[in-house]
Amino acid sequence: SGTRLPLVKIKPAEVDAQIKKIKQKSQIPILIGTTALNNTLGKAIRLEGDNPASFIVRVDEDTVRIAGLSPEGTLFGVYELLEQLGCRWFVPTDFGTVIPKNKTVSITIQQTVQKPSFEGRCLQGVMEQCRDDKYKWYRRMRLNGGGVPGAHHIYIGDANFKDNPALFALVDGKRVDKQLCISNSEVLSRAIEQTKQFFRQNPDVDMMGMGPNDCHGFCECENCRALDGGDWDPFTNMVSVTDRYVWFFNKVLEGISNEYPEKYLSFYAYDAYIRTPVKVKPDPRIIPAFAPLRLCSIHGMSNPVCPERYHYRQLIAQWSKLVPRFFERGYYLNSSGFPLSFVAKIRDEMPLLKKIGCPRIRRETSPHWGSMTPSIYIAAKLLWDANSD
Repeated sequence: SGTRLPLVKIKPAEVDAQIKKIKQKSQIPILIGTTALNNTLGKAIRLEGDNPASFIVRVDEDTVRIAGLSPEGTLFGVYELLEQLGCRWFVPTDFGTVIPKNKTVSITIQQTVQKPSFEGRCLQGVMEQCRDDKYKWYRRMRLNGGGVPGAHHIYIGDANFKDNPALFALVDGKRVDKQLCISNSEVLSRAIEQTKQFFRQNPDVDMMGMGPNDCHGFCECENCRALDGGDWDPFTNMVSVTDRYVWFFNKVLEGISNEYPEKYLSFYAYDAYIRTPVKVKPDPRIIPAFAPLRLCSIHGMSNPVCPERYHYRQLIAQWSKLVPRFFERGYYLNSSGFPLSFVAKIRDEMPLLKKIGCPRIRRETSPHWGSMTPSIYIAAKLLWDANSD
């Protein structure tokens, strides 16, 4: 409407008096944040869970209250009310912003409580692009960092290839620095110590990412190959190396258990290590984050004529029998760079991932807004509410 409303910061003890003053002027108070969150509204939010991004929008005939279980939740509640009033942010520019003009602003009487379908909601690529505007668009879409840590590394401290070639992979009879020789006991001891140091420096973080570098060149020494399960992966045309890395992650978790028995390791179930292990049982503190780069990126898992996506669904089901948690770190991009819509895939897979219990999603995207706007916008909306129409 163009009307500017006065903003007043008040203490919780002063709320009732301020509301009375405003109503005496025949005005409607809009309470935001801790001033709005009384015991009744707090209980109503927590009936849906305790995710800090959750919020409530309570509109009575003479009062509006917006509150979350955290400042972030309150912010999302404000965005929810603005969207109810017709505001939209399709693209992170003024061009993509829709603010309707109305002489009178009408708000529906309601008690709306929302929590996110996924605790982790990341669109990689878009997030980095939104850094320059302090993530305004990203937050308006109710996205976050995702909580799926990077995992293309095994930290071994200050050891380098020149001085310590035996720590690195043996390929075609020569030591090369693409990957580590993970059967080497020094590699393991160094990785354990680096993992302990990470958790010492980040005591509030519950997991660390770990895994091979983003390439092949896996060690071919006798001891490393003996760790493999002999399981042929037809999509990479090589023996799966999942067993050797699960063995290694188990050993790292065993090595930190005296100090950090409740910490987790997350790894990318990706490329030649996406298949389940054959002979090694994974520690329940291992969390695979599925990154199905070698499989079809166009169709959804429910598509009846896409064998690769069906295979992916079976992989998730097989892993779910071995570990209690998994993440999804998939793709909304076409490596060739041509325009491609992912809307049907997004609409198919978001509800499915919610149904099968995936708590965190981090999808790699190409923020080419000319062709990708529908895909990115719909993905963001379904990350918040997987069953949204």
